[in-house]
Amino acid sequence: MKKNTQPEIYYSEYGVSLASPRAFFCDNSSFGSFVYDFEEEKKYLLSKDPKASETVSLSADGKWVLTIDTTFDTRKRFIRLVEVETQTEQMATKVAFGYEALFSPVEDWIVIRGDVKKREKVFIYNWKTEEMVHTFPGAHPLSYGHLNEELQAFVLPNPRKKAEVFHFDFQTGEGQVVALPSRRLIHRVSLVGKEAYFYIDGDYIATLHKAGEVIWQVKLDFDSSLYYAPDYFIWEGKVYFSYVYDIVVEGKEERQPCFYAIDLEKGSLDTIVISNEKIFGAFLPFLGNQVINKFGECIDLQTLESSRLSAAIF
Repeated sequence: MKKNTQPEIYYSEYGVSLASPRAFFCDNSSFGSFVYDFEEEKKYLLSKDPKASETVSLSADGKWVLTIDTTFDTRKRFIRLVEVETQTEQMATKVAFGYEALFSPVEDWIVIRGDVKKREKVFIYNWKTEEMVHTFPGAHPLSYGHLNEELQAFVLPNPRKKAEVFHFDFQTGEGQVVALPSRRLIHRVSLVGKEAYFYIDGDYIATLHKAGEVIWQVKLDFDSSLYYAPDYFIWEGKVYFSYVYDIVVEGKEERQPCFYAIDLEKGSLDTIVISNEKIFGAFLPFLGNQVINKFGECIDLQTLESSRLSAAIF
């Protein structure tokens, strides 16, 4: 069971750079939108008004962010490319009423989910030429898919047809439909290797499918409250389900927080106990070995020790 009691919220959205000690934070009520460099201990304020725009993506080198205006005026909800250190706006795309955006391995291309002429779409956009390079047949949230920087590809489930995902290759600029063994719609999918897909379907079955074969399958029965596939992140060869759960012993709930994780190689479902009883909520990858939740609480996945972001950052 998930606990409902929450401490003071520090921020609502966050994300990290893959190649620098930088992270972005975005709070729509108090702190606004900013990037913090943990090596320099320096804050780059992107928006003083927390209700004006929100940061949605940080480039791999930590030098650029993508922001989306928070207005609900369909003519003004632009996606903007902003340089972190100078706060200079490089571009503002008006092609869609933006919901989400991601940097891609191709310098001038970004992945966008938004309404285009009142129709929701997911597409690859060349912001220099102002062209849609590729449009996906379905429009799932980007978080249901996965952008693999190393393999230079993006995968996304088909929201309309069971057992299908869309695969876009940034090196060739081509997309394809991939059929995967399932009786239901694919809820979430990740590209974990060449021709290797980890996915969760509508039966809450986690599957590793590689080179045309099912390597293993695991039934996810640790959360009876699921109405959709649980969020997860992948770290050091394991799939961590991002929410911290309480272990149930002999039918009784105890305040013993844990992560559930699947070993990608073996397909075994493990329970990883966290000693801090005050830890709860959903966690996503942060800097180094750490994961972080929306309240500034951090867990080191190697030592399982917990810490908290300094309030001075905010």
